[in-house]
Amino acid sequence: MAPQLGVCKLSLTTKFLALTHNWHHVDNGLYRSAQMYGMYVAPLLKQFGIKTIINLRGANPKSSWYEPERQICKHLGISHINSPLHSRRLPEKEALITLLKAFETASFPILIKCSGGADRTTLASCLYLLKIYGKQVLESIYHCSDKLSVPVIVKEVGAGIGPSCAERLASGGIKWIEVAGRGGTNWASIEMARNQITQEKKIAEPFIDWGMDTVELLPAVKQVCPSLNLIGSGGVRNGLDVARCIRLGANVSALAQPFLAPALESTEAVIEKITVLKKQLRWAMFLTGSSNLDSLRKAPLQTN
Repeated sequence: MAPQLGVCKLSLTTKFLALTHNWHHVDNGLYRSAQMYGMYVAPLLKQFGIKTIINLRGANPKSSWYEPERQICKHLGISHINSPLHSRRLPEKEALITLLKAFETASFPILIKCSGGADRTTLASCLYLLKIYGKQVLESIYHCSDKLSVPVIVKEVGAGIGPSCAERLASGGIKWIEVAGRGGTNWASIEMARNQITQEKKIAEPFIDWGMDTVELLPAVKQVCPSLNLIGSGGVRNGLDVARCIRLGANVSALAQPFLAPALESTEAVIEKITVLKKQLRWAMFLTGSSNLDSLRKAPLQTN
């Protein structure tokens, strides 16, 4: 069990360093951050009295940051633990077990860090709350939302967040949800492609079309949670789709697939794609008589 340590008073300089390095207080004796470099490392570690760093990037002796970080930890008497998690694929069971053991044996206060201080540190923070305090998943989300000084966005990954789930999230203080409905990235297909075990491929196969459509989710969630901020995503391909999301209840829309091919080509190709999307959205607004996004949200709906 972690000791009951409060958040220390910060100087203006330390506040600036914490802000620019995505430094956040997760729980008593637990902090998370992005990668820190050079002169910025020691002041933050000393200010917060860090006793252990859990490095989610893993050992990387050839990088410019790894050995200097280890030397600073050695100088300050801080334990440096490598517990690597991959930033672009699901963690292996052994990696999660290693991380949980590190939480159990490390000296507090602990800093968990990765490259950007976002994806991997968020996962590690939730695992800590689940393991150490026995919190359920929703309780962990509520806890993080309450502790963090920035808004927490809860996002689905292709199956969609429905009304009942949205209500439970909103009741715990969540203000933003990205519905991420069916039609975008298909993780069942990805898992089938990356998995070399025939049996597991067969298990995933029936779930290729699993999920709820974005166009159905947005109005349904908005009806039960009218004050919830929604991000419409999942199958959004063009500016007209963005307009549809806004009309169906989204505050903003998000899309990724249309940018993949241009991103592989050039920066200019990405800018060209953004320009096309903007003009498509403008055309949709013009054709519905919408002078701004607020007007678009009230435009007449036509159903087939």
